[in-house]
Amino acid sequence: MPKWGPYSKKYSGVSRVTEHETEKGVRFDFISLPAVSNTDAKAPNVTIPVGVHPWDVKSDYSFYSYRQDLEWKDVIYSDVSFTKLSDESVLVRTEIFNNSELMQNCLVNYFSSLQFPFLTSYRVSLPNKSLMFDALDYSEFTYKKSRPWDNETMDAMHKGEFFDDRFTSHRGLGDRDDNRYILPKY
Repeated sequence: MPKWGPYSKKYSGVSRVTEHETEKGVRFDFISLPAVSNTDAKAPNVTIPVGVHPWDVKSDYSFYSYRQDLEWKDVIYSDVSFTKLSDESVLVRTEIFNNSELMQNCLVNYFSSLQFPFLTSYRVSLPNKSLMFDALDYSEFTYKKSRPWDNETMDAMHKGEFFDDRFTSHRGLGDRDDNRYILPKY
């Protein structure tokens, strides 16, 4: 795999996973966000439908692109492409097409972010003659009250699986409301 590519699990863009020993696993993401002024700009999320369509890719990832609908049915859309210039640089091109009858005020925002791997790691040391079972090695998992989305999983996870750095292997099993970062109400 090349150093730069579509490696983010959250947004369409270009990413690089670092190889330096002290920064192992840190991912740098660069995202293009084209929009029509004063409208609801949707980030090119890969986990929910927001009008982003993979468009073209070379087998070695030296070029890939996607199309993002800014207005439905190709009235206003953008083509975003990523071209490898060298191992250390990528050209990002965002082109907006206006097929409407009116002039539009369009803009392009660029975002970058650093995504860090899990910071903590837990190891279990078991006493002699003890067994440990991974909860995700189940043969059947059902919720007490079924819901339409129970079988829809993200990132090829098992049913009921979630990522959390406070668990062994950073994976838990169950159903919960993740309010880890919500401030309490007073």
